[in-house]
Amino acid sequence: MVRGLLGAATELTPAIVYDQEKLEAAVAEIAEGFDLAPLDGSWELTREGLFATKHQDGRALDQEALTAAILASTGGEIEATWSTLPAQPLDLEAMASQLSAEATPARYDIEAGQVVDGTVGVTLDLGAAQYALDAALNGETIQLPAEIVYPTVTAEELEEVLFRDLLSVCSTKVSGTSTRKNNVKLSGEAVNGTILNDGDIFDYNQVVGKRTTDRGYGPAPSYINGETVDSIGGGICQTSSTLYLACLRSNLEITERYAHRYIPSYIPAGMDATVSWGGPDYKFTNNTDYPIKVVTTYANSTLTVKILGTNIDGTYAKVTNEYLSTTPYEVVYEDDPTLAPGTEKVKTTPYTGYKYKTYRHVYAADGTLISSAYEATSDYKSRNKVILRGPALPETPATDPGTATDPGTSTGPGTATDPGTATDPGTVTDPGTSILPPENSSTGGTTDSG
Repeated sequence: MVRGLLGAATELTPAIVYDQEKLEAAVAEIAEGFDLAPLDGSWELTREGLFATKHQDGRALDQEALTAAILASTGGEIEATWSTLPAQPLDLEAMASQLSAEATPARYDIEAGQVVDGTVGVTLDLGAAQYALDAALNGETIQLPAEIVYPTVTAEELEEVLFRDLLSVCSTKVSGTSTRKNNVKLSGEAVNGTILNDGDIFDYNQVVGKRTTDRGYGPAPSYINGETVDSIGGGICQTSSTLYLACLRSNLEITERYAHRYIPSYIPAGMDATVSWGGPDYKFTNNTDYPIKVVTTYANSTLTVKILGTNIDGTYAKVTNEYLSTTPYEVVYEDDPTLAPGTEKVKTTPYTGYKYKTYRHVYAADGTLISSAYEATSDYKSRNKVILRGPALPETPATDPGTATDPGTSTGPGTATDPGTATDPGTVTDPGTSILPPENSSTGGTTDSG
């Protein structure tokens, strides 16, 4: 109560004075309890299922406006101003597209040289998922209706068993010239260390590459259009054949394989695989749940192929062959005026033709037969023996028949050993394989085509 100059009483409202620093601190504290960060819609895939969080908008207090309103206020309620911070809703279609995939096991990253996680297979009912998400509260996490298939092998599990087991081994003796042996060695080195993940396809021509002199390959006998000629890389079919039999024993899936034109001698009948650049190829698929590695070595004229992988249940495979038929060759004569009269010369060595069926047998770890299945038919062609014959000898006066030379004592060219004559079947062996080897004296391993 204050008296004026005229002595009348006057009401006065005292001014409100704020400490600016303390006021701003108080407003900031109010904002901390009020503000809410926006929550975008999100999803998470776990071993327990597929979960989605519904989006929730955020809010932010206008601290400057509130501070100003308080300073201007003379008391009573003060209305604070704030703004909405929009959140991004979850795009279910985009999520479903990202998740849609077949489950795959953990894999070996060949370039990085390490194991990486596989993928989870998810099938989502979009309609049901959208309905469930719409019914959820803002910011609420719910489980979505989805069919989930998890990898059969995790990265951690794969690390423990990677290339742990020897799935199979196959060795063949390499004969022929030093150049042919070198061709076999080089092609084996090209294959060595190849790693295939589950479902990967091995392509022999792609892995080995074109056989050229620049890459160290040399001329060696091979078959082209049925004739034996020297070609660059002759002999590399021994590598593909040795690998083929190793794959059969590993119970791998054979994708592409062709038998030789003529039966080879370095491997059991029906268990060879011919290749040529731009022609026949050999391919197989890793149909196991684990990565496999091909390891080859060459020593003492012997090529060895091992396949490493993971054998969980101890199953193993054996291969047998069944002889079907023989196609004999014929002897064909051709006149050659350049030869001396009465002489002969073998132009083409013969091959007897054979037909075989091959079977694969799978056994449990205890030796119990699980399955027997037809694998392939190999139809090896025959090749005629071609003999060049010189002009006939001039006629000579007849002699007394009683003095005729015994024809059986002749030692003419006909006494040469026939390269197509039979060899002892017992000399062809294949551990763990039932063999019915045909007569065959070809050097084998000289095909880079047909």
